[in-house]
Amino acid sequence: MNSVIYKPKGKAAEYGDWATNIYSGCEHNCSYCYVPGVLHKSPQEFHEVARVRKDYFERLERDIKRWQDRDTKPQVFLCFTCDPYQPIERVEQATRKTIKMLHDGGFTVNILTKNPMLAVRDLDLLTKKDKVGTTLTYSSENWERSLEEEPNAPLPHEREIGIAELWYHGIPTWVSLEPILSVQDAAKIIEETRPYVKTYKLGKLNYRKSDINWARATNELVSLLERLEKPYMVKEDLQKYI
Repeated sequence: MNSVIYKPKGKAAEYGDWATNIYSGCEHNCSYCYVPGVLHKSPQEFHEVARVRKDYFERLERDIKRWQDRDTKPQVFLCFTCDPYQPIERVEQATRKTIKMLHDGGFTVNILTKNPMLAVRDLDLLTKKDKVGTTLTYSSENWERSLEEEPNAPLPHEREIGIAELWYHGIPTWVSLEPILSVQDAAKIIEETRPYVKTYKLGKLNYRKSDINWARATNELVSLLERLEKPYMVKEDLQKYI
C-alpha cells in the first residue's frame, strides 16, 4: 500500500513539507477548485461524492510506525486535495481520528479548512504546537458572491467566527488568501481578521482567467500587511511582482 503521509511537490510544497489527504472528493463545490484537474476528474465527479480514502487508517498507522524511531517528527498538513472539515466529517470524524493518531505518534498538524467552526469541536485535541488556517476569498459583507463561488462552504463571517474562537483558545491561526478573486475583498478580509489571525498567505488565481493586475494587487496587499505589522508569506507565483 502506498504511503498516505507524503512529501508535496510544486506549489503545494510552499504550504508544508509533509501532508496527508484524508478524504477522496470534497462537498464544498468551489467553482475555482484546482483539484479535479490535478486528479483528472470532472468537477461534478469530484464534488458529488466524498468518502474516506480506501484503507486510509491502516496506511496512516503504518506510516506513523515508520517514523517512530526518529527523534523529531514533522508537522503534517491537512489537506491539499480535500477539506478536512467538509460536511461528511460530522459523521465520519476521520479528521478527528487522524489528528489523534498523528499526535499519539509525536507529530503536529497544520490544518487548512473552510469550516474552522467544525475545527472548534476538536479543541480538546489541538495544541499550541498545531496551526489552523481558513481560506477566505470574499469579505463578510460580500457573502452573496461567496454563496455563488463556494455554494456548500460556510459563509465568510462563519469562518471568521471559527478562526477567532480557535485564536481565543490559544491555537495559532492563519488565513489563506488563495486564490485572490477580488483585491478589494482581500484587503477587507485582512482588516476584518487581523485581531485574531497570526499569519496571512497570498496566492494567485490559477486555472481560470482573471482581469486582476497582479503586480498592483500583490504590492497593495503586502503594503497593507506590513503597515499592520502582520507576518505574511507570498507564494512563488506572486513573488516576481514584489
